[in-house]
Amino acid sequence: MNVATNLQTTSNSMEQFYQELLKSPELQAKLKQASDPESLCQLAVQLGNEMGYSFTIEQAHAAMAIEVAIGDVIEESNLSTGIPRAAFGGCIGVK
Repeated sequence: MNVATNLQTTSNSMEQFYQELLKSPELQAKLKQASDPESLCQLAVQLGNEMGYSFTIEQAHAAMAIEVAIGDVIEESNLSTGIPRAAFGGCIGVK
């Protein structure tokens, strides 16, 4: 597997995990147990692995940072997308 294929597989895993997170109050509750962004990312990777998804702590950090940045832009422009805000960061109120 080359680097580009590996990155695409990881991206798909992150997206699939995110979709599961949006649909699962139980998964959201588990992630709310994290006390800080680092433990949140570690827990997300652990839960993702248990569910058959493969991504790293660094990739979870990047996903969380992107969601927080997007959320900030949405809040600043008062746009309403109907999409739950910050799947990772929103779980524990990280902004």
